[in-house]
Amino acid sequence: MLKVFRENGSHTTFYNIKKAAEIIRGQLWGYDFRITIFCEATRSPHIIRLARHFMGDLVNSIDDITVETASWERDVNLLKLAWKYLWAEVAIRYPWLGVAEHEHNKRLKRSEQI
Repeated sequence: MLKVFRENGSHTTFYNIKKAAEIIRGQLWGYDFRITIFCEATRSPHIIRLARHFMGDLVNSIDDITVETASWERDVNLLKLAWKYLWAEVAIRYPWLGVAEHEHNKRLKRSEQI
């Protein structure tokens, strides 16, 4: 059985993965399944780190969480990649710094200006 969920209520990757974990936890908890996340290549290490943190308890092994990217996205900006991964680590390890909330608020302000 294939179930596809789309989380629309988030403005940042951090909250997207966190809310997706809550959806899965509420709907599929107790089933044996794999999680596949589709994203841009530059976001994949950042996303896999967040997914392992928020969804690791939902699967039998962290190997059951995978990220798929499109082949046209192979031109990866390594500096951007490193920054996103570092950002995810800080947001996970030091939540009291409010890094995730700051990014969320920044994205909301930017969307209001459009």
